[in-house]
Amino acid sequence: MLPQRPSTSKPERTGLPLWCYLAIAAGALVTAWSLFGCAPPSGGHNPVIVGDSIAFTAQLDGELTKYMPNIFMDNQPGRGMYRKGILTNPDGSWRAGTSGAEAIPPILTWLTPGGWTVIELGTNDMDLDPTMDEASISELLRLVPGCVAWVNVWNNQNDATRLRSRQFNVAIVNAVSKRKADCTKIINWAGEAEIHAFDYLKDGVHPTPLGSAKLAQLIKAATG
Repeated sequence: MLPQRPSTSKPERTGLPLWCYLAIAAGALVTAWSLFGCAPPSGGHNPVIVGDSIAFTAQLDGELTKYMPNIFMDNQPGRGMYRKGILTNPDGSWRAGTSGAEAIPPILTWLTPGGWTVIELGTNDMDLDPTMDEASISELLRLVPGCVAWVNVWNNQNDATRLRSRQFNVAIVNAVSKRKADCTKIINWAGEAEIHAFDYLKDGVHPTPLGSAKLAQLIKAATG
């Protein structure tokens, strides 16, 4: 599910030098760290997030960094668990980005010990076979060795999308419950978005500024 054409689509974290952002925007996360000295933050715990256009909207609204100044974000419109997102070229055209499975391993290099990996994916996977949801989610979870918080999904556009959202969220619950790790959580964005759809969703899917703030608050509460 895509929002309006984004004005930017680079992963970002606050406080990095310009050359780090340039390398990151080019998709060279590991190169940025190893060659350009774009080291992870020192001290404390920082979350990282791999998301789609839901988190990307909250990123553009400035809410994720407002509540979590040390967060590192790799959010791309159109991204699925195994479906590539989209990036915007300088001339305004689009190019293929990375899937969730491709984005997770490099972003873990920015995670401090004890930090959380937040996965906000699934909205663009709901056109797939529902019987494969749990296995697909479990496979993605295996890419993360430490603490994981998964943001569940909500598409409020019609009865069919609401039903499919509930199906996918059941699969998230099942996959998370079977993960052999102490720190695995579900961030219940769906519960908030369903109850407050008029206030939190601008098109039935993407958050309004108020919704972006609520999503950021939920992520902050889950990851400490």
